[in-house]
Amino acid sequence: MTEMLFAGVLMFQFITGFIFSFQYGGWNRAYVGLYGGPIEASIVNYMPYRPAAKPHFDKTLVNEYVGRYVKENMEPFCRSMTWTPELLDDAGAGEYQTLYLTFDVDFGFRQLKKSACFMIKESL
Repeated sequence: MTEMLFAGVLMFQFITGFIFSFQYGGWNRAYVGLYGGPIEASIVNYMPYRPAAKPHFDKTLVNEYVGRYVKENMEPFCRSMTWTPELLDDAGAGEYQTLYLTFDVDFGFRQLKKSACFMIKESL
């Protein structure tokens, strides 16, 4: 009887470990994919009213593209998730712009806080 109780507890741990690794693996794969598509699509280097504008992150495009990417590729792997974008300029000469994305994720068995930092600078 003790062996069956031990085997049941061990099986429960294996199953919950598998579920968490599956959820985290899928979520993390989508997190790493942020660096490619939606972030690069949010960069604007031309404005009709300012033809000499420097490359920068457009806040509306960040909310649209990253929001859609998060909803389609990251949210299916977790119970709930909030993400916040924050745009900052260089405090000095304004040479580069920084985009911070902060994620608060609830997997059910574990909570996760993760952030990503993207910087663009105009090359000379």
